[in-house]
Amino acid sequence: MKRILLLTVMMSFLAQAQTKRDPRMVGMAGAYTTIADGVFCVGFNPGIIGLQQNNPYMIQAVQLDMGILGNFFSIQNIAEYSGDTLDTAEKDALFKQLEASDGLGFFVDTHMPIPIMNISKGNMAFTSNNIILQNYRLPMGLLELMFYGNGQKPNLDLEFSYEIVGLNEYGFSFGIPMKTMSWGVTLKYLQGLFYLGIDEDSSSANLITDDLGIYGSGKYIIRQG
Repeated sequence: MKRILLLTVMMSFLAQAQTKRDPRMVGMAGAYTTIADGVFCVGFNPGIIGLQQNNPYMIQAVQLDMGILGNFFSIQNIAEYSGDTLDTAEKDALFKQLEASDGLGFFVDTHMPIPIMNISKGNMAFTSNNIILQNYRLPMGLLELMFYGNGQKPNLDLEFSYEIVGLNEYGFSFGIPMKTMSWGVTLKYLQGLFYLGIDEDSSSANLITDDLGIYGSGKYIIRQG
């Protein structure tokens, strides 16, 4: 039981440490943990670098990768709704799904290794990456306007949510080969660069429809650091 618990904790730490580092991983659908080499071991399995003591010096020049996640995009939803005309029941079901998720949200992450500062030699590696994380959320009022128009609700909440944070990530990894396994560890330092976001408590925007016409107003407070 203790061994199972220890293995679970180790796998949890490994999952938290993973980051997109090598485009080969995409082509292999993520089955990459045991074949990473050099500086690419750091984000996936630093223990492997302990088995590469005879490998030559490796330095990474340039790379850029970006990912996007959403609370709506999935293979099931794309197959169900792409190219189709929604009837009332499907439209209501889709709107309730988005409403339960507090609007249509997107998470975008960009990783760029700092040029010439990602180096591996033998069983050690030093890596440095610039990371930009962004979080968007479209307001439910805008989705309601797209789905049902402005006739059913005279006052639509159009408050938009956005956050962006930039940081540098520095890591030092080393691996120690053993008789039946290899043990490795990565020590990381995160350097915050900037933060920019809309203060939801102090911001507001709406679209009003009445007998006089359609008009709207908005006020956004942006916090930065």
